[in-house]
Amino acid sequence: MTIFKRASLIDAIGAAWDTYRNNASFFLTASIVGVLISGIFIGVSIVSLIFSLISSLLYISASHHLVSMVSGGYLKSFPFFSSFFPALLPTLFQILMVGVGFLLHLLVDYQVLSYGARLYKGETPSWHTFFRLPSSNFLLFLLARMRFFIIAGLGLLCFIVPGILYICSNYFAGYSIIHSLTGSLKKDALMSNAITKHNRWRIFMLRLVTFMGGLLFSYVGLGYIITPFILLMNLDMYHQLRHLQLRHLHPEAETAP
Repeated sequence: MTIFKRASLIDAIGAAWDTYRNNASFFLTASIVGVLISGIFIGVSIVSLIFSLISSLLYISASHHLVSMVSGGYLKSFPFFSSFFPALLPTLFQILMVGVGFLLHLLVDYQVLSYGARLYKGETPSWHTFFRLPSSNFLLFLLARMRFFIIAGLGLLCFIVPGILYICSNYFAGYSIIHSLTGSLKKDALMSNAITKHNRWRIFMLRLVTFMGGLLFSYVGLGYIITPFILLMNLDMYHQLRHLQLRHLHPEAETAP
C-alpha cells in the first residue's frame, strides 16, 4: 500500500512561496551572500588565470636559472618540480578555491534549511540568525551532503539509472540531521530511504522541476535568488513525507518534526 499518496509537489511549491514571501528579508540575505561568495571566487579565478598565463610565459621564455629562483632553493634538488611546480601552482590554487566555495555554499544551504526547520516548529527567528555560527551538527550535515553528491555524481557518470535511483532515494540526505532526528550518517540515509520509498517518481519530478527552474533563473542571472526557494520546496516535501510516515506508524500523532 502506498502510504505517501497525498504528498504533493504543488503543495510544496505553494508552501515554499508563502514561507519565502513572509520571511523575504532572511532569504534575500542568503541570496546576496551567495552572490558575494560567487563574485569573490570569480575574481580570484580571474587573477589565478592571469597568474597561470604569466607563469606559462615565464616557463617557456625564461632560463633555467630564473625558473629555479621562482621554484625556491629546496626544489632545486627535484628537476621535475623545479620545472613544473610554478606552472602547477595556479591550478592547485583553483582546485582549493573550488573546494572552499563548495563548502561555503553548503554552509549557506544549511543556514537556510535550519531557518526553515525552525519556522516549521512554530518559531519566529530573526533574519539576523543567518550570521550566527552553525550548530554542532553542521559537520555531520556537511558529510552527508558531500557523500550524496559524490555517490550521485559517480552513479550518473558510470550507471545512469542506478544514479537516478540513488538520487531519488537519498534526496533528503542530511535533513534528519538538521532536525536532530538522527545522529549518524547511516541512520540519516536509512530515514531518507524510508520516507522516499513510495515516492521515487515524485522526488524525481521534484528534482526535475528544481533543476530546470534553477537553470532557467541562472541564465538570466537570478540563480541565487531562486536557490532559497528551491531549498524551501525540498524542505516542505520532506515535511510532507515525514508527516505521512509518522501518521502511518502512529495514527494518533498529528505532527512530525
